[in-house]
Amino acid sequence: MPSSVTQRRALLLLREVRGGHPEMESELPPDLEPGMIFDIVDPAGALHRVPLPAGGRPKEGELPSCEINAYLPQEAHVPWAAGLTPEHRSPLGLGGTWFISSIQAPARGYGVSTVLKSEEAAMSLQPAVTMATAVLSVFSRTPHLHSRLGQDVLLDCGFTAPPGPFSVEWRYQYRGAGRVVLAYDGVSGRAHVAEEGAQLFLEEGRVDADTNVSLRLSRVGVRHEGTYICTIYLPHLHAQQALELRITGESGGAPLSSCLCSQPWGRSI
Repeated sequence: MPSSVTQRRALLLLREVRGGHPEMESELPPDLEPGMIFDIVDPAGALHRVPLPAGGRPKEGELPSCEINAYLPQEAHVPWAAGLTPEHRSPLGLGGTWFISSIQAPARGYGVSTVLKSEEAAMSLQPAVTMATAVLSVFSRTPHLHSRLGQDVLLDCGFTAPPGPFSVEWRYQYRGAGRVVLAYDGVSGRAHVAEEGAQLFLEEGRVDADTNVSLRLSRVGVRHEGTYICTIYLPHLHAQQALELRITGESGGAPLSSCLCSQPWGRSI
């Protein structure tokens, strides 16, 4: 880690709805700094899907990695998200303190990044605990993928957020170089960028339900191997998930998409 970066231990407490202060407060680790305990409400439940060990002493690699940082809401400077913030100024509702958390469990097939808004009034009642609500969660159930040459591959990505406009960006990165594979402008309802063989499956969810924005790649080759970053833009907010794709073996065999899709596909873009 760079010398300018300071790491501090933190604890995330997850609940679906706010029901008072944590009942286990007396059992919380005493060595945590004030404000480093985050009591998080996640109505849509994306954080609750993080796979945890069933019991006993967890084996190496079973526990997910977790990180939380300060976050600053701001408009996105990409063409496909420009329509989300036509007035170029933040509404009063974006005031206060924001955080972004990342919980990754690639060995168990899940990763999620969540933008959190703190509840300032609740914080004053219990200064040792930071109360926050999940506003935007971007997740993937295929953080690591392997495919044979010539197959079709489905890169799973979804998000939960309040109803409203959004944009989607899929970016490819490999050895320091990158490009946008597909970019969808949710305001105009069209794709700004769409490489040949790349297709977005867009299925919008109901209130507090998932929106599916998975990417399908047709007949993958060695050039497709690398990291794919799924970014969701809301007005003044964004979060992303990274997926690793590895290409191995000979062509042929059943397409991976037949076993990776766990949701009904919506319309394609």
